[in-house]
Amino acid sequence: MFYNYLCRLAVRACVFAAAVYAYIANRAVFAAFFFGEPAAAKTTAYIIWAFMAVEMILGIVPAGINTTGSEKHRKSYFAPSDEGYDAGALGKYAAESNIKAAYVAGVWLVIFAAVAALHISGTTGVAETALICILFYVCDIICVVFWCPFRSIMMKNRCCVTCRVYNWDWFMLCSPLILIKSFFSLSLVALSLVLLVKWEVTYKKHPEYFWEGSNKNLRCENCAERICGAKNNGITL
Repeated sequence: MFYNYLCRLAVRACVFAAAVYAYIANRAVFAAFFFGEPAAAKTTAYIIWAFMAVEMILGIVPAGINTTGSEKHRKSYFAPSDEGYDAGALGKYAAESNIKAAYVAGVWLVIFAAVAALHISGTTGVAETALICILFYVCDIICVVFWCPFRSIMMKNRCCVTCRVYNWDWFMLCSPLILIKSFFSLSLVALSLVLLVKWEVTYKKHPEYFWEGSNKNLRCENCAERICGAKNNGITL
């Protein structure tokens, strides 16, 4: 799974490089695609959109390409603890996690507000706002593989497998596209919103899926993915 994510990082880096190339080659054409004039866009823009859309669709339907951290909201990934669990402890976990999640949401709103202010003031245009989104697209995998500020500074969770906000990533990285009113930008936002809502609804109904105290699949001894290796004293496979 670690190599899987390294490959995904390489692909996303290539997508970002293609976006930068398209931006430099013809900023107007690159902007036209995201602004709602697809006939003016070249193949590169369609490829960028397709990569992002397909990845999200594979996150909505069980595809077996994501980590347990991303899939733990599914019933099939829930393995009840053999010793059972304390409902009070689960409630405390859920409440504390919600507070931390609200902290993350607040920080992201500040980041989004900064991007929105630049866009609305005209400092950045459609093309630059789209590039910011695609940059976030790359940073998302960097957070999984190398270092995540949300985990290290805000959530303080052990690893991605136990992360309360793991599947917020798509909505967070697509949020700049809310500023661009076109089918292509808003379709990506809509897909990311489906992932977010599905995640949050499941968390509300089944917090036991998300806590290692009740779901033994989230415990280190039962982890076969080891994507935390690069974050902890070098890469371990």
